[in-house]
Amino acid sequence: MSDKTAILMLAAGASRRLGRPKQLLPYKETVLLKHCVMEALKTPDCDVFVVLGAYYDQVYAEIEDLNAAVIYHQNWEKGMGDSLSYGLQELLKKGDFDRLLLTLGDLPLVDTDHFSTMLKKHEASDRRIIATQYGKMIGVPAVFDSEYFSKLIELKNDAGAKPIIRRHRDDVEVVLSKKPFVDVDTEEAYNELLRQEKEGHF
Repeated sequence: MSDKTAILMLAAGASRRLGRPKQLLPYKETVLLKHCVMEALKTPDCDVFVVLGAYYDQVYAEIEDLNAAVIYHQNWEKGMGDSLSYGLQELLKKGDFDRLLLTLGDLPLVDTDHFSTMLKKHEASDRRIIATQYGKMIGVPAVFDSEYFSKLIELKNDAGAKPIIRRHRDDVEVVLSKKPFVDVDTEEAYNELLRQEKEGHF
């Protein structure tokens, strides 16, 4: 019997560096967050949860038609770690899960194939954390065995899950990303993403 998996996507931030909601940026005939959620939903046998905060009404209106559970985090300003902690606590109220695939709503090049590869690696490995490696950087998307849920719930700052991955490096196996790391934090990053997509680089 396969493990019961929750995908938790964090998309609660205010996009201060960008100056407008990154969740709503036009991307591939939809908006950035909806594209990311749809990729997560293609991953077999997973329940998808999305944590929203800033611009809640506008962002929710874009994804309410999808089969993903939306979690509203009123205290989103406390940072990514706090949103992660809150989102995990809320999704655990809806069911028992054996593992968590944690991802972000501003990674448009991460697709369902990568998610599926990570989950298969987790099933086959004796390591309880599977993280993504882009070049020398190791981080999310990452799969955490339920053994790590309590540590994730303890997070309260803006660092997210990276400190846990670093602290437990002996329990981490990596999956190399086939695509470059692109998070859309600035107007320049967004324009570069669109340029490279148009030129067929990925």
